[in-house]
Amino acid sequence: MKMPASGRRFSHHQRARGGSSQCRGQVHSRGRGRGSGVIDFKRRTDKRSSSNLSHMPIHFEGSRSERSFRARPHAQQTVLPSTPPDGSDDAFSSPSRLFEQGQAHALGTTPENIQNNESGDFYETVNAEEVVLAVSFVERGSLGCAYFATNTQELRILHDMQYADVDVLEALLAHVQPTVVLLPFKTPEVVVSLFERHANIWDEGSGQCSYAIRMLTSANFSHSNAVKRLANLKLSSMSAPRAVVRPGLAGGTTESFESTSELRLHSAIIGVTRLSSFIDLDSLSSVACAGAILGELSRYDGHADDPGHIRCRDLQMFALKDYLLISNDTMSSLQILRSESHPNSQARGTGKTAQGGKESLSIYGLFSALAGTPQGKAKLRQMIARPTVDLNLIHERQRTISFLLQPGNSETLETICRILRKVPDIRRSIIKLRKGVDSTSGRGSFNRGVWWTLRRFVVGALQLREAIRGLSPVGEIILAETIVRIISPNTMKELGETVGSTIDFRESRPNSRVTVRWGVNDELDRLKRDYNGMEDLLSQVVSDLSNELPEWARNIVTSCIFWPQLGFLTMVPLCPDSEEPMYDGQGLDCDNWQIMFSAERKAYYKNHRMRELDAHLGDMYGGILDLEVEILHNLAVDVMVHEDALLAAADICGELDALVAMALAAGKYGWTAPKVTMSNVLSIRAGRHPLQELVLPLYIPNDCYLSGGEDHETPGLGFESRSSGHLPMSTSECASMTVLTGPNHSGKSVHLKHVALITYLAHIGSYVPAEEAIVGLTDKILTRLSTRETVSRNESSFAVDLKQVAFCLKSASPRSLVLVDEFGKGTASDDGAGLMAALVNHFVSLRTKTPRVLAATHFHEIFEGRHVSESPYLTLAHMDIRLDSRVSRPDNQLVYLYRLIPGVSTESFGAICAALSGVDSSVVDRAKTIAHILSSNEDLNAAYTTLDAEDYNRLRDAEDVARRFLNVAPRNLAIGVVGDVGNIRNTLRSVLYEDTGSNCHL
Repeated sequence: MKMPASGRRFSHHQRARGGSSQCRGQVHSRGRGRGSGVIDFKRRTDKRSSSNLSHMPIHFEGSRSERSFRARPHAQQTVLPSTPPDGSDDAFSSPSRLFEQGQAHALGTTPENIQNNESGDFYETVNAEEVVLAVSFVERGSLGCAYFATNTQELRILHDMQYADVDVLEALLAHVQPTVVLLPFKTPEVVVSLFERHANIWDEGSGQCSYAIRMLTSANFSHSNAVKRLANLKLSSMSAPRAVVRPGLAGGTTESFESTSELRLHSAIIGVTRLSSFIDLDSLSSVACAGAILGELSRYDGHADDPGHIRCRDLQMFALKDYLLISNDTMSSLQILRSESHPNSQARGTGKTAQGGKESLSIYGLFSALAGTPQGKAKLRQMIARPTVDLNLIHERQRTISFLLQPGNSETLETICRILRKVPDIRRSIIKLRKGVDSTSGRGSFNRGVWWTLRRFVVGALQLREAIRGLSPVGEIILAETIVRIISPNTMKELGETVGSTIDFRESRPNSRVTVRWGVNDELDRLKRDYNGMEDLLSQVVSDLSNELPEWARNIVTSCIFWPQLGFLTMVPLCPDSEEPMYDGQGLDCDNWQIMFSAERKAYYKNHRMRELDAHLGDMYGGILDLEVEILHNLAVDVMVHEDALLAAADICGELDALVAMALAAGKYGWTAPKVTMSNVLSIRAGRHPLQELVLPLYIPNDCYLSGGEDHETPGLGFESRSSGHLPMSTSECASMTVLTGPNHSGKSVHLKHVALITYLAHIGSYVPAEEAIVGLTDKILTRLSTRETVSRNESSFAVDLKQVAFCLKSASPRSLVLVDEFGKGTASDDGAGLMAALVNHFVSLRTKTPRVLAATHFHEIFEGRHVSESPYLTLAHMDIRLDSRVSRPDNQLVYLYRLIPGVSTESFGAICAALSGVDSSVVDRAKTIAHILSSNEDLNAAYTTLDAEDYNRLRDAEDVARRFLNVAPRNLAIGVVGDVGNIRNTLRSVLYEDTGSNCHL
């Protein structure tokens, strides 16, 4: 049965201020702390029958500005007492604990026992089935989400999803199955309505509604506060640091911190750094949602100022089951989505919606250049930002692309592209019609107006439908059938005829405003006729008025005018000298000439004839506009009846445009259809980097074969031609990890990225740049490829690298693809080599749980010293080069072949790469000498303290000169007379040049 509502209504403003309600045990609004704006849905329970009150969600009715709240009891409940049995109200004066009441009976305890729990642990008493979900959604922006499961004490945070829509929210609800949903007040109305609709679904099995909705202020979703709360969490999987050490003096000594605040600051920095190894702190919206959950749980447990008391056993990122997880860092490193400043300064925006940039060289940029409609580009961006792991969806997109690329459909494909370029974005026009505005103005603006856009869309949709029907055969792809079904010719024709019979497009264009056709409204036609005959009417009025004026004034008053809203006016010129009107009604005692205004050396008057015309004819132009506004409003109402049909047609046009762009890209760049399977294998023959090959005259393709741990012994995977040597780098038939070595500039990083991009493209349903590819479904793409540094982060580049690797280790599963490029290069070479060797050994030790890993390194010593364990799960390869030592110039000695072959390369040829980059030859030569000494295990200090023969001879000669000088008697150097100068010169010459053979002169 439904609980009777109290009838009390809360406005949006009241909810934000935490106003109270006197509903009978249904709603209690509170505000804990200044401006908290928290609404608490308090349920009064009967202690003797608390088992029937496990959860009572709150439902919203009405608009956002004014909603009533009502609670549904369980199906078994028939009475909801307004006061406790003992008559006291103490149990209801404290803030409602949203989870305690449902768990009290299940644990065999009473509310008193809960409050006096010996362990004092709130989470031991909460409902074992409570799942708190927080969602932050920005319309046409990103979706952030986090949820906390009270039974497992696990906090999960979603990677921010760009360009999310309602379908994602429904998938999120199905994935999480929440019992409480937290939303900020700024949530768009359509999102709140969706959550309300799902909350109203009654669960017959549990006898309760789906979940409760709680609205919080935006301050509860603060990212900075969330980071602090998460850093203070006591995770069982994250042990506290043993010491917080401050860098000190030479020799390894340390200094103590000067104050407790300084120690706290350093501890906070370390806490945030360690936290970033668990979650992606760049997912701003999702991290803020996690902070909102922790804040609510702290308030419920009475520790609002100490979130560190909350026990959380595990903290991880999660992805929806139908989507591949990929971080923003990875998307930036792979250049999937990347924007840059617009080269035209006039095109740089400053607002929130104007990003002030343009798409750089990226995967999205390749496709968007081939899309013809705004909705197609938006859909394309959405598809690229949200790779899927739904095999059916991937295969259907591939079938559509293959169908469009069939030779028999080439002409139809060109026709479709030509039509799509003329299909406008109807969604913006629908929004304007819903608001009742058409904001375009200025010359030519009518071509961008609502009605012109609607007409073009209807025509384009009908043409597109006919073109799709020309494909052969249409029934092969679902999208074609969907287009034919959704774009109803009757609806579109009716809309086109209705708009065309109401609006005169020919007259509207020169007038730069919407003009209604003749014959639509009789009163409008009469006003238009009167208004069009205004010139003849005013000529007659001027003639009649001239007969009434004095004879001397007839040559002065020669014209009348009609001004909208001001009515009819008589114009009188001003005197050139005095700037006064030359006539203002002199000689007409019974007529009052009232000046209205002056402009352009003319005065405009109202007189009795003008007033008669105003009274008789009125403001005809205003009447015309009023009637046209009314007619257009009625037309808008008629059009909005078909709003859903128009939006569905726009969406399906956008989806077709996105897939057409993918098909055009596949044909233009020579891509092929990958085979996406459930097998945990990645096999690529002659793969290419889709962006790198566009900027090079020749690109050398390479192969790759990786098998996830769980499928490492699965027979029959890969290509039939593998035995013929098409995968030369595969020394193992079941390698889960490949480590690449080779010189700088040899193409290792490009190889890593092209493997990741082929995997990514396969998961959006696109063709891939390879001769042939088998891609097993991948749940995550985890990378340590590039380091994005910024002054806003209190992290070094090496710390960022460590954070990325730590995140990969914690998040990787057997179905993940992990890419690691040059890990360990940011620290001492010995430490870096140790870290890289340990990372390789860790992945190899996972055996059947090993993800697909592709790594590149310059630490050759880990292989020479056998610090990496041999394993069938590991294969080694390097990029091939040719070295010609006969060439004298170092920059011509090395030839890069960019071909992946088995084995390990023990040389990086850094000095030659430096010469190729223009480093001075003296620096290069010295680097070669030092590198040779180090590689020979010689003592570098001894090598540079031992003199060569030339330096030894020079020092010996200098010593001889010094000894001879000291043996000269002082009296031989004394200057007494003029002649002594010559003797001194001879003495010094004998000292300096004895036995040296020098011809220098003093």
